[in-house]
Amino acid sequence: MSSQGWILISVVFYMSVMVLIGFLSSRLIKDTLDYIVAGRRLGIVLSVVCRDNFCYMVWC
Repeated sequence: MSSQGWILISVVFYMSVMVLIGFLSSRLIKDTLDYIVAGRRLGIVLSVVCRDNFCYMVWC
């Protein structure tokens, strides 16, 4: 098989895995707030860092 064939197979496999992860994680998210706070599983430090970075991106 040529190198282009392996690249195509790799990309298709990668995309399939990403779609599967997205589908499985979407079943765990109940509403928008649950998505924003990551199901409250991040911990306080990571939540504050993410919130601060988000606010910085919005206001810059």
